[in-house]
Amino acid sequence: AQIIKLKNIINNYVNTPNSAINVHDDNFVKYLKNIHEIVLKKYKVQCKTIHVNKEVLLEKSFLPIELPMLPVQYNLTNDLLQSDIAKVINFSNSSESWLNDSAIDFYFKLFSSNKVYSFPAVFYNKIKNSQGRYMPRNFNIFDYEYVFFPVMENNHWILFYWCNNKLHFYNSLGNFSSDAACNIKNFIKGQFIAANRKCNIETVTISYPVQSNSYDCGVFITQYALFLIKNRPINFKQYHCKYFRYKMAVELVQNKLLDHL
Repeated sequence: AQIIKLKNIINNYVNTPNSAINVHDDNFVKYLKNIHEIVLKKYKVQCKTIHVNKEVLLEKSFLPIELPMLPVQYNLTNDLLQSDIAKVINFSNSSESWLNDSAIDFYFKLFSSNKVYSFPAVFYNKIKNSQGRYMPRNFNIFDYEYVFFPVMENNHWILFYWCNNKLHFYNSLGNFSSDAACNIKNFIKGQFIAANRKCNIETVTISYPVQSNSYDCGVFITQYALFLIKNRPINFKQYHCKYFRYKMAVELVQNKLLDHL
């Protein structure tokens, strides 16, 4: 039905003098960059101006034209299980769509580098059980530009990240976790002491997108982190999560990030 609707829009576009396409429907935003190409190739007419609802464009302009197809059968090159991928691409409102530790950890590994470090989800339990006194070997927080702490607390994923002597906090439910923040701050204080530096930690909370369901928290923290390291404004919405889930599944199967968001 959407394809037929798109064809009708294009037909009206090419058959009406001085016409323009007005894009207000979410389903058509992905055609922003290639609609002229479609018209040129399929209808062999000169390109015309595309008028786009400004709000829609600002909110969804980061969406790509298309994604690689996720094959029905695939071989994983990491230690992920197909059941982990199944959780990522499960769009139902159930526990089967909650991202587990494995999916979170492997996704964060995809954008780790010499400037970006991501602790595994289980690391927070070590911090919590030691009240922040646990010190991993051969780790110096000052070696990295970004350090991410994915945290599972009360069956909900939240994210802390350390950058420029500031501890940032992201919770897709909107509330602040003081206990988790205290434990992570104690861990970072230990890093200052070990490096013989004067302790200076500022906790930062800013406005960010929040979820409107009970199962996309894992998706939200992965995208918070990805948008941060790509230096993109965190302006996605709840309705982008199905796209993010599919994209994440493709990236986990391919064991690499796609070039676009």
